Amino acid sequence: GLGQEVNFEELQEDEDGDQESAVVKSDDAPRITPRKGMTKKQLLDPDAEYDSDEQEEASRVSGQKSEALASSNFFDDDDSSVQWEDELVPYDLEDDEEDLLETPKPLHLIEALDLLRTGENHDHAYSRHEAAMNALPDLIRTRPDNLPDVAVSLALQLLRMENKFNMEGFDKKQGDAIRALLVEEPLSVGQSLIEELFEDIGLADRLSILASLQGAAFELSGNLPPKVQEEEKRPEMAVGYDDNSKSLSLQQGSRVLSKTRWKRSRPLQRLIKNNFSSVAPMWFYSLLAGFLKHKDNETLWAGPTGSIFLAHFFRCLATIVEFSGPQASQVLASDLFDLVWDFRTADVAEIRLSVLVSVATSIAMLPQERIFNLVLREDSNFVKAIADISAADPNEECRSLSQTISRSMYEVLHDSGTALQLS
Repeated sequence: GLGQEVNFEELQEDEDGDQESAVVKSDDAPRITPRKGMTKKQLLDPDAEYDSDEQEEASRVSGQKSEALASSNFFDDDDSSVQWEDELVPYDLEDDEEDLLETPKPLHLIEALDLLRTGENHDHAYSRHEAAMNALPDLIRTRPDNLPDVAVSLALQLLRMENKFNMEGFDKKQGDAIRALLVEEPLSVGQSLIEELFEDIGLADRLSILASLQGAAFELSGNLPPKVQEEEKRPEMAVGYDDNSKSLSLQQGSRVLSKTRWKRSRPLQRLIKNNFSSVAPMWFYSLLAGFLKHKDNETLWAGPTGSIFLAHFFRCLATIVEFSGPQASQVLASDLFDLVWDFRTADVAEIRLSVLVSVATSIAMLPQERIFNLVLREDSNFVKAIADISAADPNEECRSLSQTISRSMYEVLHDSGTALQLS
């Protein structure tokens, strides 16, 4: 009441009692018992993530290692940059601009054939023909699955192509594509081109067929490396074929006779696989059959064009025999000699020169018994004929090549123990 003394100590005790009772009343509530080493901050944040002592220690050590590694990388930036520079490959900035071409590069043989068949009045005829002819040689040599089905159609279409748009390198592109077809499909394409040879076509097409056969024979025999310069891959280069027919014959004849003595003095060891040995007889006898069938056709053999065709025809046969391989060469060489020998007195020097090339090829391949018969048989006029050509032929190249044949045969007979002067 008013006027009574207030004892503050009693009030303090009452407050303490109330707190104790409050604590007692809250006994049912969950208690948080502090762990040893736990800070007050942790006690005040019950939602904080729980970490054991081991995890804390591992985290601390990991942090130290990361700092050390970062410090090390800071000083090794130069070395690491060098390593990255070695591994980086720059982009090829050269653009062939194929996407800008009027006619895209064909990816399939059928597509290329369709491009070749484009009529000359088509708005894009030139670009379509060019795209096909540029792509065909490489496309053919990948041997697509449908190559056997379209090879003959492609060969005949290429043969009929004319350079009406003055395309650069047209003849070479045409020849490369036809030769690729002959190499990859020699039987079917070879037979179709040989049949076409005696049909009603121009002289240029006939010479193109003969040149392609020669180039393919050279390549199939293994004498042409897979990767050579483009000039060396041309059929005319492969067999010494140039615009000068006389130069051609001398090159071919000299090449054959230069190997004659070596061939007869020791077995011929071929270090390369000859894929032409199985093809040569078919080509040779198909050409021979066509010649015998059409020998009376004046359209083929008459006049200057006929003489040129016959001369190139004989040289093509000689090339086939030369690269036919040891198994077939002796038989083919004997038949070649029998075919050409009667043409040795032809009025045209070009034909006589091709005859001598064929004779030189035959001599290099014939067995020794056949050579002995040619030289020693009484009814044989071979020795006298060669001597007459060497001395009296009006063509210098014919005289030179016949003299080379005489020396070659003398060496063969001398090596066999029969020294015989051919004069």
